[in-house]
Amino acid sequence: MIEQDTTEHEMVDYDDVIVRVTHYVDDGRDHTARIIHWSRQRCYIRMGVCPPLPPAPQVSEPKLIPITKKKKRARKVNDEQ
Repeated sequence: MIEQDTTEHEMVDYDDVIVRVTHYVDDGRDHTARIIHWSRQRCYIRMGVCPPLPPAPQVSEPKLIPITKKKKRARKVNDEQ
């Protein structure tokens, strides 16, 4: 019988390519103020101001959520014509 490794390993690098492909990475930050800042960039250019990029505060701890693939179902064929 094959023995399974049951030791717990902590993920350290959230920016790893393999982690990003197989998991949805939630950094736990609130980016709302930054999105509004980026959408107002043209307004800032016209007004001639350059406000600094607002911070993205940490609101929860980072999470890794596995990406699940949807099951493909067989299509039903309509023979009525």
